[in-house]
Amino acid sequence: MLRASTRKDLIFKSCGGSRFPFLQWVSSSRRALSQHLGLVGALGERGRGLSPTRLPFGLVLPTRLAASGRQGGRGHVDEGSDMAVSGGESALASVGELRDDFDRNQFKRELNLLALRVPLSKIGSVRSKLEKLKLLLRLPRVKTIVSAPDDSPGEKLVLLSEAVTTSAFPEALETLVRDLQLGAPVPYTRILGYDYLGVDQVLRALLPKDIVGDVPTSFETIGHIAHLNLREEQLPYKKLIGRVILDKNERIKTVVNKTHKIENEFRVLPMEVIAGSQEMETVVIQHGVRFKLNFAQVYWNSRLEREHHRLITETFRRGDCILDMTCGVGPFAIPAAKMGCKVYANDLNPKCAEYTRINCKLNKIPEADAPRVYCMDARAFVR
Repeated sequence: MLRASTRKDLIFKSCGGSRFPFLQWVSSSRRALSQHLGLVGALGERGRGLSPTRLPFGLVLPTRLAASGRQGGRGHVDEGSDMAVSGGESALASVGELRDDFDRNQFKRELNLLALRVPLSKIGSVRSKLEKLKLLLRLPRVKTIVSAPDDSPGEKLVLLSEAVTTSAFPEALETLVRDLQLGAPVPYTRILGYDYLGVDQVLRALLPKDIVGDVPTSFETIGHIAHLNLREEQLPYKKLIGRVILDKNERIKTVVNKTHKIENEFRVLPMEVIAGSQEMETVVIQHGVRFKLNFAQVYWNSRLEREHHRLITETFRRGDCILDMTCGVGPFAIPAAKMGCKVYANDLNPKCAEYTRINCKLNKIPEADAPRVYCMDARAFVR
């Protein structure tokens, strides 16, 4: 018996025998699926409560990037001062000044640390003891054991916590140095800059939180394309946001933003490129299956990957007959054909039908086993 469904991918499964002796509707509600998978492109809540001009490791942006004179702000910057005073202001002065070529050198911070020269034979012991004492440097993606400046082959430098200074030298550390017969701590300088920071850290520093709200830190990826759903108040900063995402993700070459609701006949996403290349054709790999598609011409939703895989692995069996009424570029049809199902695939969008045929060849499905692809109205197709 057929059950009503709001889901786009309508698939019938035959349970053997003659052509379509028994049809079982294999689908699930889009609403239930959305609740289960969550919204990939949703904007995170992690930025709440953080000052937008202050970075996690304590860097305060210089005046050239800091806000100055914007009405309604609570912070201020004294002309001639080297540092911005945080308190609600942005690292961008006004919408009129928004650019995507901001000065990345302004994010540099010099870490002036102390380090212990440690023989290689004692490295493990010293590191373990410093960790227990909470005197070891703890910064994400920063090595705590580095080569000595003179490249001494018999020893390394172990970096101490930022809290350890010549004027604040813990007694426990003095004891450790004396007991292990180590030399006095030596100065060590490490430069951290724009490359060290993540997308959310940079955007929290650059965007005015009272205007933009939560920082857009997550997005859907389709091959080399990043897909954002920016809110209206974030749109004046879209090029800046896109630029930062490009900088921080080597695989991303294009950043697009959804411009309005999907209301067209083929359910193609209305979008604009906000950063990077205009190339919309890409390749997506899901569970070893490759799908070529033009994101500007076909329907694609990466959030359905788990549901696709679940149905294919748990419901379909070799020899089953599958009727895919709205096949898209083949996320159901092609894996089903590869596992030995007889597949009839259809989509009203000619581009979807075209890419389904392309993807059959891309995945080296023999012509005799490939889905039979149609381009027609689903109601006419199922008849």
